[in-house]
Amino acid sequence: MSCIYQLDNTLDYVYKKMAEHIELRIESGELKPNTPLPAERRLADEYGVSLGTARRATELLRERQLVFTLRSKGTFVTNRPIEPNHGETDPRPDGFLVDQAQHAPLVLQPDFVIGADEGAPEVGAAAS
Repeated sequence: MSCIYQLDNTLDYVYKKMAEHIELRIESGELKPNTPLPAERRLADEYGVSLGTARRATELLRERQLVFTLRSKGTFVTNRPIEPNHGETDPRPDGFLVDQAQHAPLVLQPDFVIGADEGAPEVGAAAS
């Protein structure tokens, strides 16, 4: 596959520029919430970078809570877009500001318990 996206030639780490570009794609709606991010190998091909650079960019997006990874399933766009300079903020390493209330960690809870006995209490049910 040939390189689809060209990153600018500013003096910065390539993985940071790549992460910023993917962040713009998320903010624009090109990459929609709860949809899979392209695989790291595909991102590396699309941006013309090494696999390690694509992995580091994905890691940075996770740190910014723009994506989350489910083991053996892939990396997905979070459903909380960035809204800089809104309400209580916490500075990010890149200078952007993030609303902490809006960017709380995503907690996945199962809808059912595999192998649970019929007489067992439901998940989250209070003990008597």
